[in-house]
Amino acid sequence: MELDAVADGGPATAAEATPTGVVRVEKVRGRSAVTRCFAKYPLKIIVPSKVGPASSGAVWLYVLTYGGGIVSGDKISCAVTVGDGCTAAMTTQASTKVYKAVGSKCSEQVLE
Repeated sequence: MELDAVADGGPATAAEATPTGVVRVEKVRGRSAVTRCFAKYPLKIIVPSKVGPASSGAVWLYVLTYGGGIVSGDKISCAVTVGDGCTAAMTTQASTKVYKAVGSKCSEQVLE
């Protein structure tokens, strides 16, 4: 989804801007592990230590937004890197509410 360029000549899309979230999953002692996890408002990423059967070997990532949903003008982009031989599951705790836009202030969520 393309956005209009901002007045100061900044990026045209959230994906071109600095991501609001970055996650990297790599092998650590033979298992998938989160080696980098960063998020800033309005994004929050939770990496629980125990989820599902240990035999799955998957890392679980829960993506949340502050305030109960995506509001007018929010721009969320998350760059996710999963290394060779690693397994990750990215989900939300429930559904994400997207609120009505005010005027021409669009919202955007990009997961790469």
